[in-house]
Amino acid sequence: MDAVLNIKERILEDAREEADRIIANARDRATKIIEEKKIEAESIKAQSLAKDLEIGKEQSRRMLSSAHMDIKKRELEVKLALIDEAFEHVLLKIRQMSESEYDDLILNMLDGLSFEGDEQIIFPQRPGRV
Repeated sequence: MDAVLNIKERILEDAREEADRIIANARDRATKIIEEKKIEAESIKAQSLAKDLEIGKEQSRRMLSSAHMDIKKRELEVKLALIDEAFEHVLLKIRQMSESEYDDLILNMLDGLSFEGDEQIIFPQRPGRV
């Protein structure tokens, strides 16, 4: 009976050793998988951060570009308003000129121009001409 008991013990011990080897092998594989997944997760995290940073930079560039466009638009509006104001001021001054002052102004302006020879200059009849 001792022999049967010894064989039984031997079989159980072999089974325990095999189970321990299987468990150790499974633990090693699990550790390797965990390490690989940690590395993969860090890589995904780094890629995500880089992508988010690039998206943030692009949004910043767009906002800055939009702000520059708004500034240019406002500058243009101010310039146009100044031109309109200057034109109105000149128009008012011209309307307030006497006819001889107006004629002198036009003649002085035409004096520096070069003509071919057959041009005609026609003046309005009344001072309310502009």
